[in-house]
Amino acid sequence: MLKLKNIGQYKHIILLGALIAISVVFIPMEYFSLFFIVLVGLFLGIFFIISGYKERKECMFLLDIFIVAFLARIIAALFIQSFAISVNNLRLLGDAELYSENGYRILQMWLGGMKDLERIYYYVRSTSRGGTLGEYDFYNALIYFFTGRSPLAPVFINCFAGAITILFVYDITKKLSNTRAAMFSGILAAFWPSTFMWSAQNLKEPILVTMICMLMWSLLEIRKRFRFYLVALAFICIAWIKIFRPFLLLIFFIFVLPLAFVATSRFKRIMALFIFLIACVTIFVFIDKIKYR
Repeated sequence: MLKLKNIGQYKHIILLGALIAISVVFIPMEYFSLFFIVLVGLFLGIFFIISGYKERKECMFLLDIFIVAFLARIIAALFIQSFAISVNNLRLLGDAELYSENGYRILQMWLGGMKDLERIYYYVRSTSRGGTLGEYDFYNALIYFFTGRSPLAPVFINCFAGAITILFVYDITKKLSNTRAAMFSGILAAFWPSTFMWSAQNLKEPILVTMICMLMWSLLEIRKRFRFYLVALAFICIAWIKIFRPFLLLIFFIFVLPLAFVATSRFKRIMALFIFLIACVTIFVFIDKIKYR
């Protein structure tokens, strides 16, 4: 049991908990959710780095680059929103605004008692300003269910996805090459212009990039040591990519993964795992009937 005389050493945790509790009560969910996403994102990134990298130099490098990359994306996202409001009086730019708008309308219909997803789909698509509707619009609706109509919530999640991708790129490059190349790749992953701007907006590509890197990392880890959680992680990544960009799975398994395995494995092991993975892709992409919209 915690003794009162020792409570001083826990004052920072107590103050943080009190701050969060007060925030939940007095700050609207639309704004609190943004603070919560940033806080949880920083915690997860720092936790993964501290627990996964024991060498001090390596750990400090990844901590610095992760925190800077994450916060830089948050700042860029806020700037883009300000620009969108000042120019077009919209909360987001381009497709991001349509995803957000469609997602909120889907959520409103669902909360209003409409549980038929097919009817929701056809109605929202017919009235959408973009004239289209896809899985990512429903993903936005799911986020708004928890955060309220907070257009920056999916954007901040993308900011975290873009920043955490650095760790997977670093590990993959280190397995295929060396630490120096891994550091260079991590810096490129953090600040490459196209992926940086994608992850500062409400677009589907940032999490897709993260899932592809996570899939590559998990398969390389399985090659080294089989663990069921790695298999589960690989299937989650495959399922996510299949939903949003199925053709990327074919490109990944036919071109990208074999080249990586050639650099790290014996030929027989490559072929056995490659055949297994092609079978998985066949199951996910072709056997399941998908209605592309």
